[in-house]
Amino acid sequence: MKFETIVFEKAGAKAVLRINRPERGNAFENLTSKELLRAFEIAEKDEMVKVVVLTGTGNSFCAGGDVKEMHKHAGEGNLSSFLEELSLGINRVIFTMRNMKKPIIGRVNGHAVGAGLGLLLGCDILIAVKEAKFSAGFTGIGLAPGCSTYFLPRLMGYNRCAEFLFCRETLTAEEAKELGLLNYVVEKEKLDEVVESIVSRIVEGPSLAVGWCKELLQKSIDNTMLEQMRLEASAIKASGCTEDAKEGIASFVEKRKPVFKGK
Repeated sequence: MKFETIVFEKAGAKAVLRINRPERGNAFENLTSKELLRAFEIAEKDEMVKVVVLTGTGNSFCAGGDVKEMHKHAGEGNLSSFLEELSLGINRVIFTMRNMKKPIIGRVNGHAVGAGLGLLLGCDILIAVKEAKFSAGFTGIGLAPGCSTYFLPRLMGYNRCAEFLFCRETLTAEEAKELGLLNYVVEKEKLDEVVESIVSRIVEGPSLAVGWCKELLQKSIDNTMLEQMRLEASAIKASGCTEDAKEGIASFVEKRKPVFKGK
């Protein structure tokens, strides 16, 4: 399938989704949301794909919503409806990311602002270059925040998140890591090496069990302890019926490296 604002590539068990609007800092437009949503759906259904890498073209991960488009619609008198449509589209992408069972690695090659930060927080593991910076962006242009207020207080804590949003802060990559927003901060020339290391470790693992891991982690955000324990019991029961579980147990007893097949 041909895309206009993103690049979708497959390499073995890895799918790479790259926002491809470098002339606009990979800023979102409505078509970008639709194309990302379609690409994630394709990756989810493809049995060969075990992990997805999300990144941007050039030196920016994603500059958020396209402010030039916002300015255009403000002049036409329909800014409010445009922003609602844009926000709902981005939220559909993030919701899909969080609810698909395949892991998503954020390859953060540069700044993530506004909706770009929200998209980044939809990933499962995040690896950023040390030059990257992070900002909610919205209040800086007089808008209510979107795409991130579900995740940010859960990661940063309410009070720190409030300061971040109210005071229009920009975080360095190291500051973002200290606050729990990133897994790794690396030199630019090491970015792909670290990403591929994580990809390899995931691909070699039991993909069905990894999928259950992701589902359980996502549900744990809102479940009560009892609800989560029941869900865990159901998941481990289901996983016990897989070939991977039998292989994993056998390899442990036989003191050898397991060979998982995702079955």
